[in-house]
Amino acid sequence: MFRSYCKKLLSSFFFLVIYSLFIMAVAYIWAHISMACKNEFGLIFGKTFNYCTIVILTLLIELVAVYVIRIDNLKIKEAYENTHTKEAYTFQTDFAETLKSKDHILHTAAFNTLMLLLFLLIGMGTKATAIPLVIGAIAMTIVSIILFAVISTLIWCIVHKKWLCSQKK
Repeated sequence: MFRSYCKKLLSSFFFLVIYSLFIMAVAYIWAHISMACKNEFGLIFGKTFNYCTIVILTLLIELVAVYVIRIDNLKIKEAYENTHTKEAYTFQTDFAETLKSKDHILHTAAFNTLMLLLFLLIGMGTKATAIPLVIGAIAMTIVSIILFAVISTLIWCIVHKKWLCSQKK
């Protein structure tokens, strides 16, 4: 179990590195777009709008990348197709099974371990005192766990449905 957790921790670390690179690329591109719009059309985008756009575009790119990576995982696909059929598929059952699966729980734990560290680093950068820092990091981690678990499970459900729809009879 610990070995699986360490593997998931490593893959989550690489995911965060790639996500950070995407953020930097999207931020760079968006900065040029917003400056061009400001210069050419007199439009001024607020900082909040720019930041929200960067985060949303990057998240969408990441979600598509995760979907593509998962859809091409033949080992998991074969295991899933051997235990599930298109006729017996229901979204609610698949969502619950995926959410409770050992692999999904390990992935969520590993990813959010890294997020907790990130939240602590961000909190230390604000020079908050110890108690608000810990409470803030824990609160952000709880929100992160819920969001990650739901989004990841939804992506898996989409992948599972696609696999079953393309399954040969």
